[in-house]
Amino acid sequence: MHSASSFRFQCYGLLVGTDLLLAIGRTPNTDALDLEKTGVQTDEHGYIRVNQRLLTTCENVWAMGDCAGSPKFTHVSVNDFRILNAKLNGANLTTTARLVPFCMFTDLELARVGKNEAKRVAKALNTASRKCRWPKCCGRRRSRSHVA
Repeated sequence: MHSASSFRFQCYGLLVGTDLLLAIGRTPNTDALDLEKTGVQTDEHGYIRVNQRLLTTCENVWAMGDCAGSPKFTHVSVNDFRILNAKLNGANLTTTARLVPFCMFTDLELARVGKNEAKRVAKALNTASRKCRWPKCCGRRRSRSHVA
């Protein structure tokens, strides 16, 4: 059944639903900065190459946030700022081993902090997992737009 408040999408199988979020990716706009004149290098995707202290390939030039290829979250850019601010004030912070929380905003929000199960198993780290089928762990099966 198809109505004005539903959709059908055929690509790698049929997807039927009431809401659709389409994300087509993000790319840095570093190409207009003439970085080749400064000695600052970018990778094959246009992100500025930085080390764990956010230092670029040019001495005394740092980059942070999306243009440096950091994970695309505001809280990561804030952490990049803290690292750079600490450096400018004599401290020595790095991006090494920082935990980046991920969250999927669904009816039953899903989140993760740290390594996923596959990475923990690959490194022989102590791992505990719990799995449940969506209907059994979530009383609401419909989107909020359909809750009276």
